[in-house]
Amino acid sequence: MEMILKALLFCQGVDGRRGLPIKFTAEPGTAKSSVIKQVALKHGLAVIVVIACIREPSDFAGLPIPTTKKMADKILTMVEFAAADWAVQAAEAKYVVVFLDEINQAPPAVQAALMRVVLEGCVGDLQLPSTVRFVAAMNSTEDATAGWDLALPLANRFGHMQWQAPGVEEWTDWLISLPSTPGPVDVQAEFDAEEEDDRVDAMWPQPWAKARGLVAAFVRSRPELLHDKPAAGSPQASGAWASRRTWEMATRAMTSAEIHGLSPADTDAVISSFVGDGPGRELAAFRDMCRLPDPYDLLDGKVSWQHDPTRLDVSMAILSMCAASFESTTMPNREKRASFFYKNIAKSVVEDAADLLIMPVRKMIQYRLAAVPGADPIVKHMVPMLRAAGITDQK
Repeated sequence: MEMILKALLFCQGVDGRRGLPIKFTAEPGTAKSSVIKQVALKHGLAVIVVIACIREPSDFAGLPIPTTKKMADKILTMVEFAAADWAVQAAEAKYVVVFLDEINQAPPAVQAALMRVVLEGCVGDLQLPSTVRFVAAMNSTEDATAGWDLALPLANRFGHMQWQAPGVEEWTDWLISLPSTPGPVDVQAEFDAEEEDDRVDAMWPQPWAKARGLVAAFVRSRPELLHDKPAAGSPQASGAWASRRTWEMATRAMTSAEIHGLSPADTDAVISSFVGDGPGRELAAFRDMCRLPDPYDLLDGKVSWQHDPTRLDVSMAILSMCAASFESTTMPNREKRASFFYKNIAKSVVEDAADLLIMPVRKMIQYRLAAVPGADPIVKHMVPMLRAAGITDQK
């Protein structure tokens, strides 16, 4: 559980933020709050606990305060939304986990106010630093005191995982290690959070390209799973379900899982925590079937691949993965690798399944990689299809 939580905290999140919002559900008294706080502190992140159920909507949406502002020769009366104290503390701490405990005991109005906070880091008119992460915890609705199900839009902003309570051996080891002096347990940071963010950023491009190619190909093969909203009143509405937002989160979680060395089982768990068990299992089966190579190894010719006309889904994954890898302008040997892509990978597909190349070639044109050696025959072959699709007006 510690490794999973670390992978989700130290991950490139949505819209430039750090970390992916994750919610843990457990029975009462299973140490979820204390363990989450200790893991965060161990990894150099301060912790601010916010008990959502005793807060007002204004603690997240901001407290309206009338003010005046001079514009030209007029004095305008306006309203500013002041942030609550917890948000100001988080902005000052910068590298911090905001721990939203007992989130399902928050009434619907508070849950609505939380939606922009969790996804965008905006509290009233205060924009929190991108390094502020969000983790939530709750007891099951049956165990909660006056609990509500999570509103569907708020649920779709989190990953959802069942808490793995400490076992007998782990718990007794913890008990014996407690200090004899009174006071809270002092957890010493073993990591520098900023350095860990930098390490993740340095390793991100290759697994990110691979994950995007895989998920894009999978969703193209199963388009009905792109947005699979549960029916109103369904228990699944308060949990993980597939949407455009959660597929992006799952792709980022898959990337981070590789960087942090999670096991296949843990990787599948974090993916399913965003899109649900069914889509997560299908994606895992698709991934195992594709066995995608490292994109840089493929573009360097270190591993080989041959297009199979009977497995267009695999070819789509390979092409998408390769195209995504060229997004970074700092990619080593970028033009040489682009030339290899055209001469070897695209060439093996263009005659048999040229439509698979529409998206990759469009991306290569956007990345200004349409004039490298070997590109001309492929691009000329694709131009009529690109024009027909309304993607380019190139003659």
